[in-house]
Amino acid sequence: MKPGALFRLLLTGYGVTLGGIWLVLSLLALFGQPTIGFGGQPLTGLSGLLAGLVTGVLVVLFTTLVNWLLVLTGNRIWSWLAGLRRGTPPR
Repeated sequence: MKPGALFRLLLTGYGVTLGGIWLVLSLLALFGQPTIGFGGQPLTGLSGLLAGLVTGVLVVLFTTLVNWLLVLTGNRIWSWLAGLRRGTPPR
């Protein structure tokens, strides 16, 4: 799998799952629930919505990037140890 395709796959997966959770939490903060907080203080209303959306995007990007690097490293080590070649189907 090409690195760009792997990154898009991880970004889509984390974007749908974690992004969906952050979107729900942000909407709850918009309506007054203390679901988003910074510095020990809950943010509600429009500031809670904006903070939640920004935080959600950052969490999704950070999680995607870290896992992408780990999977790429693992694939490189595995192909080096197992002698796999890129682009050849398994026998």
